[in-house]
Amino acid sequence: MLRYILPFLFAAASMSGSVVTIDTTGLNGAAGDLVFDFISGGGPANTVTISGFASDGTLGAVSPTGLVSGTLPGTVTISDDPVTFAFNEYLTGFTFGSAISFNLGVTQNAPGVGFSPDELSVFFLAGDGVTSLIATSDPTAADSLMVVDLDGSSDGAATAFSVSDPSGVNATIGPGAASVPEPGNGAVLGLVVLVWSGTQRYRRSRSRV
Repeated sequence: MLRYILPFLFAAASMSGSVVTIDTTGLNGAAGDLVFDFISGGGPANTVTISGFASDGTLGAVSPTGLVSGTLPGTVTISDDPVTFAFNEYLTGFTFGSAISFNLGVTQNAPGVGFSPDELSVFFLAGDGVTSLIATSDPTAADSLMVVDLDGSSDGAATAFSVSDPSGVNATIGPGAASVPEPGNGAVLGLVVLVWSGTQRYRRSRSRV
């Protein structure tokens, strides 16, 4: 009995998602590029999914690189392959409004020994696709707005950097809303133990009969 329940429980536990909300009032009216870079750390492949995109800005032409499918405001999927597609990018022209929001889902393949986590980075760039429109606290000096390291946890390790220039730009990364609350690892383990204990009691009662 337990062997039929376990796959369902852990599949439910692996469902994850984050909601990203970005205040872009400091860039309102500016034209440039909205960029999602997904770089392989060299270990197992992963996938990120961007869905539910909403903004009062205006999307423009798209220039994908690597393992990318879909187009905003629809669902965009970006994958990596550590051998053939280590760098993957979704770049879209964008005239900024006052806000951006989207749902972000990630797979949970942790890096192998000696490898770094796969990493998603979000950039606001000028029309040349190189010059950043914002100055952030990104320690690599790349001026990314946020990064998500796919370290094997359910939502990845997400960091939103502070923006020093211009004012009126910031990102918030929060847990995704779900129609049914998803059990945490502790809850799943507790439920597994409960089911296992009940199964054992049932078997013992049958053996006594």
